[in-house]
Amino acid sequence: MRDPSVFVLGAQKCGTTTVADLLAEQPEVFVPSIKETYFFCDPARFELGTDWYRSEFYAVKAFGAAKLLCDATPFYLASSCAIDRLANFNPGSGRYIVCLRDPVDRAYSAYWHQQRLGNETLDFEQALASESERVSLARERGQRWWRHAYVEVGMFGSQLRYAFERLGRENFLILTSEDLRDIAEVQIRIRAFLGLPRREGLPSSKRSNASGRPRSRFLQDAVNRPSIAKRFIRKVVPRELRSSIGRNLLELNLKPFRYPPMNERTRGELRSRFKSDLYELQAHGVMVPQSWFSGSQHG
Repeated sequence: MRDPSVFVLGAQKCGTTTVADLLAEQPEVFVPSIKETYFFCDPARFELGTDWYRSEFYAVKAFGAAKLLCDATPFYLASSCAIDRLANFNPGSGRYIVCLRDPVDRAYSAYWHQQRLGNETLDFEQALASESERVSLARERGQRWWRHAYVEVGMFGSQLRYAFERLGRENFLILTSEDLRDIAEVQIRIRAFLGLPRREGLPSSKRSNASGRPRSRFLQDAVNRPSIAKRFIRKVVPRELRSSIGRNLLELNLKPFRYPPMNERTRGELRSRFKSDLYELQAHGVMVPQSWFSGSQHG
């Protein structure tokens, strides 16, 4: 049994699903059908141990020609505990891909994503005002605090500083949402980063995890929420198969949705909150688009 050595660390709503899908298309890379294992950032899962992690997500025999195993969980970057655990799990040998986006746009997109999942009931301004309290309470309870961490998850500069210190700057590939406009070039960069030979005939366009809303909330909850039926299915259906079925059902259940524009005053306040962190991001050698500072290209 082999361990994953390729990790898409984050951040959520920055293109991690697209990158994970691109990785899954490489015959040398295996990505589980549910790309987000949450193992290193979820206390309950981490307590199950590394043997559980390996057998739950990487025990399948269908690796084919895959030489590299991947874990793409978009909240690892924001969790110092996850970074510490990764440093101990794969000391010096891991390869880490990070996807970044204008943090203001990311925060708003993450908010509507949680609305879609049924995890958010406040309006955006209320959610921002309540973030610190909600995140602290979730941490105390060992819950998934990042669900409502709209600002905290977007502090890329401080997060990368810590990740570089613990995991080694040379082991990172940093991509931005602007980079993902040229999928063919991203494919080339990913393969070079992983030490894989260049391939011809790669797809030139791919966009995964587009925004939407569920046609049926009942179906979404049936797939996502715990239930007696799901516990039975878990015992008789292999993880890869049930994960693939669940993912396909969720995608078919989505209908297109374009969320309303952000309040401009709120946008300006967020722009100010992220500004110093963006300067730190630049100090770490990351090419930060000017629009992330000015918001001149927001949509």
